[in-house]
Amino acid sequence: MKRDKLRLSQHQCIETYRDHNGRAYVAYSSGASVFVRDIADLRRFLKLPKALPMRESLESWLASLGDQDTSQQAEP
Repeated sequence: MKRDKLRLSQHQCIETYRDHNGRAYVAYSSGASVFVRDIADLRRFLKLPKALPMRESLESWLASLGDQDTSQQAEP
């Protein structure tokens, strides 16, 4: 399955995909990477303050992924 990718800055990006266990995220930040399934863990790893525009774009992207997931579950 194709991975979706969001590049927040030169040093931070996130890739995501769905498998039989649900949505998974691979986040890269300042030379470290982490595999998570929980959005709260993803936010904690990235450490983006709420006032930054990057955080707003992250939240918007996560919301669109959530919409995609619910629409795919509704289809037979």
